[in-house]
Amino acid sequence: MIKFSIKNKHLPTANCLKPTICALIFLLFCQNTFASNFVVEKRIAAQLAKNNVSGNVVWLNTGEQQFLSIYLEANSSKARGGIILLHGMAGHPDWSTVISPLRKNLPQSGWATLSLQMPVLANDASVENYIPLTKEVPQRITAAIEFFHSKGIYNVAIIGHGLGATMGASYLASESSSSSVVKAFVGIGLGVHNQHPEFNPSYSIAKIKIPFLDLFGSLDLESVKNSASTRQLVARKVNNLRYRQTNILGADHFFTGLEKSLVNRVNSWLKKFAPSVKFGVEQLKLNTGQR
Repeated sequence: MIKFSIKNKHLPTANCLKPTICALIFLLFCQNTFASNFVVEKRIAAQLAKNNVSGNVVWLNTGEQQFLSIYLEANSSKARGGIILLHGMAGHPDWSTVISPLRKNLPQSGWATLSLQMPVLANDASVENYIPLTKEVPQRITAAIEFFHSKGIYNVAIIGHGLGATMGASYLASESSSSSVVKAFVGIGLGVHNQHPEFNPSYSIAKIKIPFLDLFGSLDLESVKNSASTRQLVARKVNNLRYRQTNILGADHFFTGLEKSLVNRVNSWLKKFAPSVKFGVEQLKLNTGQR
């Protein structure tokens, strides 16, 4: 069973009496057990504590590791469901572009948001270095789903940006017991890395049957723009009639200056393809023994 704890408003900082020794222990732990660099994750948590981010800090536990997330309750007369947010490469749960605008504004439309700390490496890490981290993603997303279920929120969708979108698509394509309860997916800035099948969303798109918004900008990264027609063709071949591809004119990979347009576009799509519905708890019970 996933365990989680909530801290209101402020992130806890390290209380180790000997920070250097503590950091070394964390580093050895990371190298020998998990791909994610927990020294980096810990540093991110400390920095977010200084920033005094809005929302409740939730420490989720996969049973093997603890990681940070930020939760905001829906602030609307009509509750629609929960959104799990997955940031891009080397990011964090309150990343100023794409992630923060969505997590702070979607609650006004009835969506509770839970932004996850995704597995990260040092800033100089390459895309290739991130491949082993994909194995940690299902446990983190499953923990987020169970958190929403514990609050009686069963209409859950996932929104990912960049590498977070690629990892989210890969998770949904796995058709695991937990991914089967996700009702919609928004992939923002999905890029195809042909030399790395693990990071090629086209393979995932072929298996995803739920409503899928493939959103990018006309000034996006070349890997995103150049693969747009391929992604769309794959969706057509598998006859996913609920796949939509949208190109926002003038938007770069981070939707700089177009945050409002991003939020409005995502919100309007969610209202249409992930309407608020009620599910029985037994229907949505996760087989948490298989992660």
